Amino acid sequence: MDIKYKDVCHTDFLIRDIAAYKHNDASVYDYTQSGRVKHVVFYLYGHERSYYVDGKHVITLKPGDIIVIPHGAKYKSVVEDKTDVAKGLGVSFNLVAPEGESVFFDEEMRVFRGDTYNKCRKRFEKILFSAINANKNVLKLKSEMYSLL
Repeated sequence: MDIKYKDVCHTDFLIRDIAAYKHNDASVYDYTQSGRVKHVVFYLYGHERSYYVDGKHVITLKPGDIIVIPHGAKYKSVVEDKTDVAKGLGVSFNLVAPEGESVFFDEEMRVFRGDTYNKCRKRFEKILFSAINANKNVLKLKSEMYSLL
């Protein structure tokens, strides 16, 4: 099932296979051939990370930016300045319709920038902390996902 970000609030789904992680490296992540395996919400808090789709520069994340990348997205992510590392926190997950069908976004990426009042960062932190103990906090996790997307 393909949906648009704007339709998330009107779609019933389950959040599965949730993993929270800390990112602290300058690795190149290349999903240009096979595509991303899970959806991811990533918050960059240190340095910069650039994203390319079809070989073209799409965006460079700066500290404080949040990016949502859907399952299946084909892209490449690099740290341009090899003297430093990109630091961030991420949550990866799968979305499944109640009937068991996988839910995919039909848009490539969504970026939240210029978060002057830290609203997106606070939402991301709630998602991250809920993902750490997802079985206990599944409703909170789902509501925060709806809010951010």
